[in-house]
Amino acid sequence: MAINRHPGPDGKTVHALLTLGPAMIMIEAEWPEVSSRAPAPDGSSPVVIFVYVEDVDQVVERAVARGAKVLSPAANQFWGDRTAWVMDPAGHVSDDRHARGGYDGGSKARALVVQSTK
Repeated sequence: MAINRHPGPDGKTVHALLTLGPAMIMIEAEWPEVSSRAPAPDGSSPVVIFVYVEDVDQVVERAVARGAKVLSPAANQFWGDRTAWVMDPAGHVSDDRHARGGYDGGSKARALVVQSTK
C-alpha cells in the first residue's frame, strides 16, 4: 500500500490517496465548499473501510500513535478473522482485519478487484 498526502494552506492534510495494487482510494478531509463533510463526531458514517492487514495489533498501535481512537479493540472473531475498529482524527472509521484459520478474505478481495477491472 502506498500513501500520498496533499496538505492544504494550513499544513493539514486535505486528502490522502491510498493505492492497493491497481486500486486507488481517496479519503478527503471535510471541505464544506464542495459538499465534503466529515463523519459524525460519534464515529457513525455511511462508509466503513474494511482493510485486510498482516498484523492487526501493529496497525492499531500505529493508528493510535497518530491520533486514532479505538472503537473496538483487536479481538479474534468466531469466523476466524482478527478484527479491530478504529476512527481516525477526522472521524473516518476502518475495520482492520487479519484472516486466520484458512479463510483468506484478502485473496478473495483481490480476485474481485481483478474481475472488476476486466
